[in-house]
Amino acid sequence: MASDSLGVRSMATYVETKDCKILIDASAALGPKRYGLPPAEQEIAALEKAKNEIARTAKQCDILTISHYHYDHYDPHAGFYKDKKVFAKDINKNINKSQQKRGTDFKKIVEDSLSNLGVSDIKQMGRVIGYIMKNNNGLDGSLVKKLVSEKLRGK
Repeated sequence: MASDSLGVRSMATYVETKDCKILIDASAALGPKRYGLPPAEQEIAALEKAKNEIARTAKQCDILTISHYHYDHYDPHAGFYKDKKVFAKDINKNINKSQQKRGTDFKKIVEDSLSNLGVSDIKQMGRVIGYIMKNNNGLDGSLVKKLVSEKLRGK
């Protein structure tokens, strides 16, 4: 769907079988400075086109994957993870420091919210998710839901 040869950094790949639709690494990005130059207008236009196509496709998919937490593979601000089955890279195994920090920052938001609210019962999951989304702009609700659920279930 998008790649370096199409003007953006990405490996967004769509796979369809008779049973399901899968989008692997549903994001795209630009390098902040390539060869010492900022992105050209054509690259910015290519990024917007790629992100729109990725979002359209992701909404139709059953499964989304996050192979790692570089922004050309994962968009923490995208809203299309909601109500999808998401397979995401473990933030504790075989991961570099910057990706681990992004994943750990996200995990800390959830843990701090559970502590601040004094919640330990899965029946309060909606309250926790609402609190997190209200107090942290740009997070993806479905990823918040997944991590809150895991924490409350003791995983």
